[in-house]
Amino acid sequence: MFLTYLIVLSYLSCRKLCELCSVKMQRAARILGFHNQILQRKLLVLSVFSGRIFYFSCNFLFFFVSVLIDCRKGVGDLEMKKIIPVFFAADDNYAPFIAVTLESILENASKNYQYKFYILTTNICDEYKSAIEKYNSGDVSVEFVSLSKTIESVKEKFAIRDYYSMATYYRFFIADMFPQYSKALYLDCDIAVLGDISELFNTNIRNFYLGAIPDESLFKYLPFSDYVEHALGIPPAEYFNAGIMVMNLAAFRKYDVLSQFVELMKKYKFRVAQDQDYLNVICKNKVKFIETGWNKGAVFTPGFDEKTLKLVHYNLNRKPWHSSGIKYEEYFWKYAEKTEFSDLIHKKLESYTDEARANDDAGLENLIKMCTQEANSETNYYNTYVKRYDIWKNLLNDLKSLLKSMSTSVTNGGQEMLKLTRKLFR
Repeated sequence: MFLTYLIVLSYLSCRKLCELCSVKMQRAARILGFHNQILQRKLLVLSVFSGRIFYFSCNFLFFFVSVLIDCRKGVGDLEMKKIIPVFFAADDNYAPFIAVTLESILENASKNYQYKFYILTTNICDEYKSAIEKYNSGDVSVEFVSLSKTIESVKEKFAIRDYYSMATYYRFFIADMFPQYSKALYLDCDIAVLGDISELFNTNIRNFYLGAIPDESLFKYLPFSDYVEHALGIPPAEYFNAGIMVMNLAAFRKYDVLSQFVELMKKYKFRVAQDQDYLNVICKNKVKFIETGWNKGAVFTPGFDEKTLKLVHYNLNRKPWHSSGIKYEEYFWKYAEKTEFSDLIHKKLESYTDEARANDDAGLENLIKMCTQEANSETNYYNTYVKRYDIWKNLLNDLKSLLKSMSTSVTNGGQEMLKLTRKLFR
């Protein structure tokens, strides 16, 4: 209130000053007019003109100041908040868990950003869509994006196994379908976010295809580690889980990652982790690794600092809606209870039979056996496409070292001959 009075007082003072200046200049013109009528006219015109200019300048100045003060309570009206695009891929089976994920994200996310959630799908029912669309609000938008036509054109090329669905491949199309974004988050639906998602988004991935977290499964199951090293040709510590990614969409477009993916599918079908294996092979040596807390599996990990836990990923067969007693399940149910799907998710848990759980365990055992088979196969990806390249690469490196050694020997020999020659002709 005091500031308003001050502005009004200043405004009236300047207005009065304008009038006084005009009067003073007119008096000066009359006095001088006794000696020079031309000068009198000029001063009269100048007094009126300068007074009006000063008057209008003051009006504009204080109008601008008042606008700034009125907007102090809502700076967001003057500045657009930065947009964080977040992508999911889902079908009817996983749609209820998108709501759980959204609840966890929005409860912990910074209010300084706008969040645009895109759900890539081909078949989510209208009932589920309506329930999820209720998360639309001022700084939050939820949009369903159909990939039916896009997927149909290349559907026969995809390999689908067990619990995998076509949705796992949708992430490859994000960069080309959304050219307005240079960076985005891709998140699986079977997660609970405990940290501020904007921190993950702001990871610097300028010189990388993406930012991701090493896959914990490799350190829990040795056959996975052997598979990655001997079947893919990737060091186990550099193999990432593709369920949580900070994607450099500009780099994906620049290096045409989608075409690389389609061409690689034509040459080789991965059996174990499928889409994740394709991403790891294509993005090898182009990944910015992020701390484990942003993609922590629902397992005990020796040495992990629980204070750094920011996102729980209920992957493989560790899902709270299939079994009780899952590590970190309390976070999942905390957010599930807040959704319209709470009853449905509880029914999923209640109706999931021991036989179904036994099938899940058997599926994991088969996956482990498959890892061992692929690691020992003479026709795996590494032996078929990478090993030969590595052999030639190693041969070239050895040849370069040999030539460098020979060059050094010749140079050293020449220097010795030069020293001997100088001694002889002294």
